[in-house]
Amino acid sequence: MKGAKPERRSAMNKLIAIDPGVSGGIAVATEAEPFELGNWNAPEVHKMPDTMTDIMLLIRGMLEDPCVKAECWIENVGGYMPGNSGPASVKFARHCGFLEGVLVTFKVPIIKVTPSKWMRWLLPSVPEEKKDRKNAIKSAMQLRYPHINKMALWGSDALGILTYAILQHKGKTNEAHGGSPSHKGAT
Repeated sequence: MKGAKPERRSAMNKLIAIDPGVSGGIAVATEAEPFELGNWNAPEVHKMPDTMTDIMLLIRGMLEDPCVKAECWIENVGGYMPGNSGPASVKFARHCGFLEGVLVTFKVPIIKVTPSKWMRWLLPSVPEEKKDRKNAIKSAMQLRYPHINKMALWGSDALGILTYAILQHKGKTNEAHGGSPSHKGAT
């Protein structure tokens, strides 16, 4: 029907993005009103807490509002990182499994995204060297989110994943209202 307003939802969306490394971070954004336009409030970013209990408490705190429908985008990095020792790989895999367990416990849908997918979408060219790549992501996030003072490497990847997730949602919102995705790579 021409001129009809989109139906208003009773719940707003919240996106959580996790860079699962122990030196990673957790970024979160909540949909802003009017919900049907796919607008998002400025994100917050948190350093990965040091203990399992603190991780669980941080995620639980993000989910306290019963009117919020959350989903989590987590970097799909597997259990083995080239160059890591066997024990370090096992520790990393356990950490990733714990994060997923917390999300499942709180009934938060998990969407896994590979680093190459979100990085290629975010950066015009992805540097091969890890240090250069991390600094390029940090620089891109500083430009996109100038309100975040003292942008740190630990939060940059989580913000990159969150940015990718937000723009995937905006693409879906535009498609639902007769438009096309707002950015390359939108599904």
